[in-house]
Amino acid sequence: MKLSLRIAAALFASVAVLSSCGSGPALDEVRARVCEAVRDSASLNTVLYGEGLPVNKESYTGYDYYYVDIEKSDYDSIDELKAAIAEIYTSDYCRALDESMFVGISDSIGSVLPRFREEGGMFMQDKYASSILPGEREFDFDGMTMEKSSKNSFTVRIPATLDGKKDADAVLTFRLEDNVWKLDSPTY
Repeated sequence: MKLSLRIAAALFASVAVLSSCGSGPALDEVRARVCEAVRDSASLNTVLYGEGLPVNKESYTGYDYYYVDIEKSDYDSIDELKAAIAEIYTSDYCRALDESMFVGISDSIGSVLPRFREEGGMFMQDKYASSILPGEREFDFDGMTMEKSSKNSFTVRIPATLDGKKDADAVLTFRLEDNVWKLDSPTY
């Protein structure tokens, strides 16, 4: 009996030690990065899912696209826009966005044009693109809590409002890529 109690105690101690070795960051260690990434994602949400980029509606391309007004836009090309996305989001999330925003989707039901494309060095946006954002979402970072944390990822819960009214909490996952915590969830 004493031997089995010692074995059980040793196993318990081993599990406790091993689980503490791989623990992830505490909320205080990543709070600033979460706030920065979520705030930066808001402007990208406007570009990707909202109003889009400023366009010159008098310069219709003939291909269901308007030319992006480069003088008024924060981005001069698809590469610049992709680089801004990659600063905030994981490579997996970027790959998912790539198909819908820059390649287009086609299946047996039909096809969806990419929101952005370039042709002959000209940056264009789908002329039929419209906002799918439900409203203006604001986050209460003071109420943020850590849901789970591991060595390479963590999930936070942030209370949110939509157009000034209580909305569902945002549950956001971050993953560590090249020593930078990047969003792996939408924030819209």
